[in-house]
Amino acid sequence: IENHGIPSQYTFHTLNGINLLPIDLNILSMEIPMHHINKFVTNNDVTNVYYISQIIQNFGYIPKIHGIGPCAKYIADILRNAKYEKNGQFDKIIIVDRQCDLITPLIFQESYRGVISELCNEDFKKIQPFLDKVYEELHNKEFAEVGTILHQKIKAKTEIEKKYELMQADQNANVNEMKKIVLELKTIPRILLSLHVGIVEKCIKIHKEKFSKILEIEANILDKINQNEIDNHIDDLINNHGSILTILRLLSLQSLTGKLSNYDQYKEKIINNYGYIYAFIFEDLHKFGFFKTNFFGNMFNDYVGITSTINRFLQNKKIKTTIDNHEAFYYNNKTVVKTNNTLILIVGGITYDEASDLAKCKKQIDGNVYVAATSIINGNDLIESFLINQ
Repeated sequence: IENHGIPSQYTFHTLNGINLLPIDLNILSMEIPMHHINKFVTNNDVTNVYYISQIIQNFGYIPKIHGIGPCAKYIADILRNAKYEKNGQFDKIIIVDRQCDLITPLIFQESYRGVISELCNEDFKKIQPFLDKVYEELHNKEFAEVGTILHQKIKAKTEIEKKYELMQADQNANVNEMKKIVLELKTIPRILLSLHVGIVEKCIKIHKEKFSKILEIEANILDKINQNEIDNHIDDLINNHGSILTILRLLSLQSLTGKLSNYDQYKEKIINNYGYIYAFIFEDLHKFGFFKTNFFGNMFNDYVGITSTINRFLQNKKIKTTIDNHEAFYYNNKTVVKTNNTLILIVGGITYDEASDLAKCKKQIDGNVYVAATSIINGNDLIESFLINQ
């Protein structure tokens, strides 16, 4: 379990007891839906954020509490003032709000597990992350690489199978050599390779049929080009009653990466086409920071993603501000017993791509770094959480 980014002193059972689950490789999740976290900002409801602080207290006293964002600050203040009966399992906790980086989850993911999450999330039910050797190798790879890797593995597997058949027919075959080949054949069962080939083919098909144009529009938004094409596509989606998640995701991305000049027009069209309930949804999205209707600057040029922010915390580099001027905090108390363990907590959910990036950051740091989040999300999950609250 330690090899998969989970503290060795905890088993699946004990982690379940404190509501922190090893959902995927290198990610611990509280499985708290995003819409519960949103209420801290939209409704001033502290219930679920307070609950998060209680979960973290189960790890015992943590001397260094660093972080950024309003939810993170609320949790940190509870942790630093709490009474503890035992020494903690971590020297430091880094708490970061999803609200400090809304852009990253809105961008289509590129890692293998990130693309599965975006295109065919239901296929995760077929994967057993801690038992699947193929998934273990592929999960952080870029999706574009995965097909080639699987092809190479299938080719190698076929060659070993042929070699084994020849040795079976050879009465003088070396027994030890045959045992090695049998072991190789068992290491990666063909059924696992077939499973992942099927998932890749399904993702490619869905991408071609439904997402290629959307990703083209997303690229135009990020590059700030072809504005007419962007507007026309979003208009078509609204007029044809297309996916509201896709529409709000593209509009939010456009707002966060530059000036959304026709915000009021889009808002009116969506309310007229999808119902008056969206007036309240726009209000909540605005409160949370998705729509910068009075913004005329170059926000995207100053964009700092969550993983970059966390990496600075890990390297003990000071952070003055991040997106929307959220201030960082640094609470440093007396260390009782040094554990050389650091816990990262993202309040509001982590994407698979961010988890992959943090896995790379961890390799540059001395000591053990564990990544936890309130949930695992993608862009649709993030937008949908505001629809659920209504």
